[in-house]
Amino acid sequence: MKKQLFVALIATAVAFGACEKPVEEIYAPSSKIEGINDVWVLAEVHQYDPTDKEKENVLDVSEIFADNGIELTVNSEDFTYSFNQPDPLFMGDNGTWEFDNNDAPSRIHFKNIGSNNDTLKYDCGLVRTVRSVDATLEFELTRYCEGGTTPTTIYQYKFRRK
Repeated sequence: MKKQLFVALIATAVAFGACEKPVEEIYAPSSKIEGINDVWVLAEVHQYDPTDKEKENVLDVSEIFADNGIELTVNSEDFTYSFNQPDPLFMGDNGTWEFDNNDAPSRIHFKNIGSNNDTLKYDCGLVRTVRSVDATLEFELTRYCEGGTTPTTIYQYKFRRK
């Protein structure tokens, strides 16, 4: 009886060992720089207070912004951006951009030259990484009081590919 149990266990082990899972290929991660390169149409805007960590009081202000046909063109060849309207989202009309990390970005930095030749920088947190297969680009812009130290409002923008 013990011998039969032992043979059955060995047969089961051999049967499971023969059922090897096929090795799945892992492809190289997609380029985030290529993923952001496109024309984006503003779809949603949410606004909240930076002291509201749980985001309990989020205002949907999309109708104020998104109904205006705001488009953001992001060029990955020369790392420029431009809007189709003058300063529609508090980030100027155009300028340059860069990720904090090209392989795994968590932030996107926009730079704009102001009317008095000042360089204005906008450090935006990505809500999620954008790849060429993703339909949306989402990031947050924090606005500050004059003097630039106290955050007053956070805008969360959601763009869709045109």
